[in-house]
Amino acid sequence: MKNRTLILVCTTAMFFTASLSVSAHAQLAFVNPNLQRASSAVLEKARHTRSPTIFIFHSDEFWLNLHHFLYVLGRVENKERDISREAVSGAPADQERGLAKLNTNEQKVWREAVASYATGLSKKDVVFDAPLPALASALARAGESKTLSDSEIDPAVAAILQKAASIYRKVWWKQHHEANRNWQKSIQALVDRHGAAVLAFITKAYKLDWPAAGFPIHVAAYSNWAGAYSNQRQSAGSVEPGSGQSGCIWFGNDLS
Repeated sequence: MKNRTLILVCTTAMFFTASLSVSAHAQLAFVNPNLQRASSAVLEKARHTRSPTIFIFHSDEFWLNLHHFLYVLGRVENKERDISREAVSGAPADQERGLAKLNTNEQKVWREAVASYATGLSKKDVVFDAPLPALASALARAGESKTLSDSEIDPAVAAILQKAASIYRKVWWKQHHEANRNWQKSIQALVDRHGAAVLAFITKAYKLDWPAAGFPIHVAAYSNWAGAYSNQRQSAGSVEPGSGQSGCIWFGNDLS
Protein backbone atom coordinates (compact mmCIF):
# COMPACT_ATOMS: atom_id res chain seq x y z
CA MET A 1 0.00 0.00 0.00
CA LYS A 2 2.85 2.36 0.87
CA ASN A 3 4.54 1.75 -2.49
CA ARG A 4 1.32 2.38 -4.38
CA THR A 5 0.81 5.63 -2.47
CA LEU A 6 4.31 6.83 -3.35
CA ILE A 7 3.77 5.95 -7.01
CA LEU A 8 0.49 7.90 -6.95
CA VAL A 9 2.23 10.92 -5.42
CA CYS A 10 4.90 10.71 -8.09
CA THR A 11 2.42 10.41 -10.96
CA THR A 12 0.37 13.28 -9.54
CA ALA A 13 3.50 15.42 -9.31
CA MET A 14 4.21 14.82 -12.99
CA PHE A 15 0.64 15.78 -13.87
CA PHE A 16 0.85 18.84 -11.63
CA THR A 17 4.11 20.13 -13.13
CA ALA A 18 3.07 19.36 -16.69
CA SER A 19 -0.22 21.20 -16.15
CA LEU A 20 1.63 24.26 -14.88
CA SER A 21 3.94 24.11 -17.90
CA VAL A 22 1.00 24.05 -20.27
CA SER A 23 -0.63 26.97 -18.49
CA ALA A 24 2.36 29.13 -19.37
CA HIS A 25 1.09 29.07 -22.94
CA ALA A 26 -2.61 29.15 -22.15
CA GLN A 27 -2.90 32.22 -19.88
CA LEU A 28 -5.31 30.23 -17.72
CA ALA A 29 -5.09 29.56 -14.02
CA PHE A 30 -6.35 26.04 -14.63
CA VAL A 31 -6.28 24.23 -17.95
CA ASN A 32 -8.29 21.20 -16.89
CA PRO A 33 -12.04 21.94 -16.69
CA ASN A 34 -12.26 19.71 -13.63
CA LEU A 35 -9.89 22.04 -11.84
CA GLN A 36 -12.04 25.00 -12.77
CA ARG A 37 -15.00 23.25 -11.17
CA ALA A 38 -13.06 22.49 -7.97
CA SER A 39 -14.67 23.37 -4.72
CA SER A 40 -14.59 27.13 -4.19
CA ALA A 41 -14.14 26.50 -0.48
CA VAL A 42 -10.94 24.54 -1.08
CA LEU A 43 -9.54 27.17 -3.42
CA GLU A 44 -10.47 30.05 -1.13
CA LYS A 45 -8.74 28.34 1.77
CA ALA A 46 -5.63 27.80 -0.37
CA ARG A 47 -5.49 31.47 -1.30
CA HIS A 48 -5.29 32.44 2.36
CA THR A 49 -2.87 29.72 3.37
CA ARG A 50 0.88 30.19 3.31
CA SER A 51 2.18 28.23 0.30
CA PRO A 52 4.20 25.14 1.26
CA THR A 53 7.34 24.10 -0.56
CA ILE A 54 5.78 22.17 -3.43
CA PHE A 55 8.79 21.30 -5.61
CA ILE A 56 12.53 21.18 -5.07
CA PHE A 57 14.18 21.84 -8.41
CA HIS A 58 17.59 20.48 -9.37
CA SER A 59 18.77 22.07 -12.62
CA ASP A 60 22.57 21.96 -12.24
CA GLU A 61 23.23 18.23 -12.55
CA PHE A 62 25.98 17.88 -15.14
CA TRP A 63 26.29 14.09 -15.24
CA LEU A 64 22.56 13.51 -15.40
CA ASN A 65 22.27 15.87 -18.38
CA LEU A 66 25.19 14.24 -20.20
CA HIS A 67 23.71 10.78 -19.62
CA HIS A 68 20.29 11.72 -20.98
CA PHE A 69 21.78 13.46 -24.03
CA LEU A 70 23.83 10.37 -24.90
CA TYR A 71 20.82 8.14 -24.23
CA VAL A 72 18.62 10.08 -26.65
CA LEU A 73 21.35 10.30 -29.31
CA GLY A 74 21.94 6.56 -29.01
CA ARG A 75 18.27 5.97 -29.76
CA VAL A 76 18.59 8.29 -32.75
CA GLU A 77 21.51 6.20 -34.01
CA ASN A 78 19.41 3.07 -33.55
CA LYS A 79 16.55 4.67 -35.49
CA GLU A 80 14.08 3.90 -32.72
CA ARG A 81 10.43 4.67 -33.45
CA ASP A 82 10.20 7.36 -30.78
CA ILE A 83 12.99 9.64 -32.08
CA SER A 84 10.55 11.83 -34.01
CA ARG A 85 8.63 12.77 -30.89
CA GLU A 86 8.71 16.48 -30.10
CA ALA A 87 10.63 16.15 -26.84
CA VAL A 88 13.66 14.55 -28.54
CA SER A 89 13.37 15.48 -32.23
CA GLY A 90 15.73 18.43 -31.81
CA ALA A 91 18.59 16.33 -30.40
CA PRO A 92 20.26 15.39 -33.74
CA ALA A 93 20.47 19.03 -34.87
CA ASP A 94 21.70 20.02 -31.41
CA GLN A 95 24.44 17.43 -31.72
CA GLU A 96 25.48 18.59 -35.20
CA ARG A 97 25.79 22.20 -34.05
CA GLY A 98 28.13 21.10 -31.32
CA LEU A 99 30.16 18.74 -33.49
CA ALA A 100 30.91 21.62 -35.86
CA LYS A 101 32.83 23.29 -33.01
CA LEU A 102 35.04 20.26 -32.32
CA ASN A 103 38.24 19.07 -33.89
CA THR A 104 38.49 15.69 -35.62
CA ASN A 105 39.73 13.82 -32.56
CA GLU A 106 37.05 15.29 -30.30
CA GLN A 107 34.37 14.37 -32.83
CA LYS A 108 35.69 10.80 -32.85
CA VAL A 109 35.61 10.54 -29.06
CA TRP A 110 32.07 11.92 -28.91
CA ARG A 111 30.74 9.62 -31.64
CA GLU A 112 32.29 6.65 -29.84
CA ALA A 113 30.41 7.61 -26.67
CA VAL A 114 27.12 7.83 -28.59
CA ALA A 115 27.86 4.48 -30.26
CA SER A 116 28.54 2.88 -26.88
CA TYR A 117 25.15 4.05 -25.63
CA ALA A 118 23.50 2.94 -28.89
CA THR A 119 24.72 -0.63 -28.45
CA GLY A 120 23.82 -0.76 -24.77
CA LEU A 121 21.84 1.63 -22.59
CA SER A 122 19.91 3.32 -25.40
CA LYS A 123 18.26 0.01 -26.27
CA LYS A 124 16.57 0.02 -22.87
CA ASP A 125 13.57 1.86 -21.45
CA VAL A 126 14.53 4.55 -18.93
CA VAL A 127 11.58 3.75 -16.68
CA PHE A 128 11.36 -0.04 -16.63
CA ASP A 129 14.72 -1.49 -17.63
CA ALA A 130 17.65 -1.97 -15.26
CA PRO A 131 20.08 -0.42 -14.70
CA LEU A 132 18.66 2.87 -16.00
CA PRO A 133 16.41 3.92 -13.07
CA ALA A 134 19.18 3.30 -10.54
CA LEU A 135 21.76 4.92 -12.84
CA ALA A 136 19.70 8.11 -13.15
CA SER A 137 19.41 8.33 -9.37
CA ALA A 138 23.14 7.79 -8.92
CA LEU A 139 24.02 10.43 -11.53
CA ALA A 140 21.66 12.91 -9.85
CA ARG A 141 23.51 12.33 -6.60
CA ALA A 142 26.82 12.91 -8.43
CA GLY A 143 25.61 16.41 -9.31
CA GLU A 144 28.48 18.45 -10.72
CA SER A 145 31.29 16.32 -9.29
CA LYS A 146 34.54 16.51 -11.25
CA THR A 147 34.74 12.73 -11.48
CA LEU A 148 32.60 9.62 -11.06
CA SER A 149 35.44 7.60 -9.56
CA ASP A 150 33.91 7.63 -6.08
CA SER A 151 30.35 6.92 -7.21
CA GLU A 152 28.44 3.64 -7.16
CA ILE A 153 28.03 3.75 -10.96
CA ASP A 154 29.09 0.78 -13.10
CA PRO A 155 32.75 1.48 -13.98
CA ALA A 156 32.12 0.73 -17.67
CA VAL A 157 29.34 3.34 -17.84
CA ALA A 158 31.36 5.80 -15.77
CA ALA A 159 34.26 5.42 -18.21
CA ILE A 160 32.04 6.33 -21.17
CA LEU A 161 30.65 9.38 -19.40
CA GLN A 162 34.01 10.61 -18.13
CA LYS A 163 35.58 10.28 -21.57
CA ALA A 164 32.80 12.39 -23.10
CA ALA A 165 32.51 14.86 -20.21
CA SER A 166 35.09 17.44 -21.28
CA ILE A 167 33.62 17.56 -24.78
CA TYR A 168 30.06 17.94 -23.49
CA ARG A 169 31.19 20.69 -21.14
CA LYS A 170 33.01 22.46 -23.97
CA VAL A 171 30.17 22.74 -26.50
CA TRP A 172 26.78 21.75 -25.03
CA TRP A 173 26.61 22.09 -21.26
CA LYS A 174 26.45 25.90 -21.07
CA GLN A 175 23.41 26.03 -23.36
CA HIS A 176 21.71 23.07 -21.69
CA HIS A 177 22.39 24.43 -18.21
CA GLU A 178 20.96 27.83 -19.12
CA ALA A 179 17.87 26.22 -20.64
CA ASN A 180 17.40 24.17 -17.48
CA ARG A 181 17.49 27.27 -15.29
CA ASN A 182 15.15 29.20 -17.57
CA TRP A 183 12.66 26.32 -17.50
CA GLN A 184 12.90 26.19 -13.72
CA LYS A 185 12.24 29.93 -13.41
CA SER A 186 9.19 29.74 -15.68
CA ILE A 187 7.70 26.83 -13.76
CA GLN A 188 8.52 28.35 -10.37
CA ALA A 189 6.66 31.51 -11.35
CA LEU A 190 3.58 29.42 -12.12
CA VAL A 191 3.95 27.44 -8.89
CA ASP A 192 4.16 30.70 -6.94
CA ARG A 193 1.01 31.97 -8.60
CA HIS A 194 -1.19 28.86 -8.83
CA GLY A 195 0.57 26.15 -6.84
CA ALA A 196 -1.32 26.34 -3.55
CA ALA A 197 -4.74 26.16 -5.22
CA VAL A 198 -3.78 23.33 -7.59
CA LEU A 199 -2.13 21.40 -4.76
CA ALA A 200 -5.19 21.79 -2.56
CA PHE A 201 -7.41 20.36 -5.29
CA ILE A 202 -5.10 17.44 -6.12
CA THR A 203 -4.46 16.35 -2.55
CA LYS A 204 -8.17 16.56 -1.77
CA ALA A 205 -9.19 14.67 -4.92
CA TYR A 206 -6.67 11.85 -4.43
CA LYS A 207 -6.83 11.89 -0.61
CA LEU A 208 -3.07 11.87 -0.17
CA ASP A 209 -0.45 13.83 1.69
CA TRP A 210 2.15 15.80 -0.24
CA PRO A 211 5.77 15.42 0.96
CA ALA A 212 6.29 18.11 3.59
CA ALA A 213 9.77 18.99 2.31
CA GLY A 214 8.58 19.32 -1.29
CA PHE A 215 8.83 16.99 -4.25
CA PRO A 216 12.19 16.67 -6.10
CA ILE A 217 12.25 17.61 -9.78
CA HIS A 218 15.46 16.91 -11.72
CA VAL A 219 15.71 18.98 -14.89
CA ALA A 220 17.68 17.90 -17.96
CA ALA A 221 17.95 19.22 -21.50
CA TYR A 222 16.56 15.88 -22.71
CA SER A 223 14.96 13.01 -20.84
CA ASN A 224 13.07 10.60 -23.10
CA TRP A 225 10.48 10.61 -25.88
CA ALA A 226 7.75 11.76 -23.47
CA GLY A 227 9.70 14.77 -22.24
CA ALA A 228 9.50 13.60 -18.62
CA TYR A 229 9.43 10.39 -16.63
CA SER A 230 9.46 9.00 -13.12
CA ASN A 231 11.62 6.25 -11.69
CA GLN A 232 9.84 6.17 -8.32
CA ARG A 233 8.50 2.72 -9.16
CA GLN A 234 12.07 1.50 -8.83
CA SER A 235 12.92 3.33 -5.63
CA ALA A 236 9.57 3.60 -3.86
CA GLY A 237 10.44 0.85 -1.44
CA SER A 238 13.62 2.46 -0.14
CA VAL A 239 13.56 6.22 -0.68
CA GLU A 240 10.89 8.66 0.43
CA PRO A 241 9.99 11.49 -1.98
CA GLY A 242 11.44 14.74 -0.70
CA SER A 243 14.08 12.99 1.42
CA GLY A 244 16.90 14.58 -0.54
CA GLN A 245 18.42 11.15 -1.25
CA SER A 246 17.00 10.88 -4.74
CA GLY A 247 14.17 12.26 -6.78
CA CYS A 248 11.74 10.53 -9.04
CA ILE A 249 10.89 13.00 -11.76
CA TRP A 250 13.18 13.88 -14.62
CA PHE A 251 12.01 16.66 -16.89
CA GLY A 252 13.50 17.41 -20.29
CA ASN A 253 13.14 21.13 -20.93
CA ASP A 254 12.60 20.64 -24.69
CA LEU A 255 15.29 22.53 -26.59
CA SER A 256 13.78 21.83 -30.01
